[in-house]
Amino acid sequence: MITNKLSDLSLEEIQSKKKKLQGVVIGLGIVLLVACATLIYLAFQNKNYSLIPIAIACLLTMVPSIIVLGQCIKEIKSRSFDSKKST
Repeated sequence: MITNKLSDLSLEEIQSKKKKLQGVVIGLGIVLLVACATLIYLAFQNKNYSLIPIAIACLLTMVPSIIVLGQCIKEIKSRSFDSKKST
């Protein structure tokens, strides 16, 4: 399995990865929010409260993507700070 550590990538590659990941997180986030809202509505409408934990678990699937996005942002900031500091 190929691993892409952020420290091994160039700044342009990290910025490209950040843009792609940000689009994916926003797109899937909107879809998951609508799906979870629908599940919660159906849970209360049908008095089937077992759907609520499923809705919460669906939102938790976004956490790893958000963590990686945060790492990309942090790496970009640290590299841009290092380049300003060296000049």
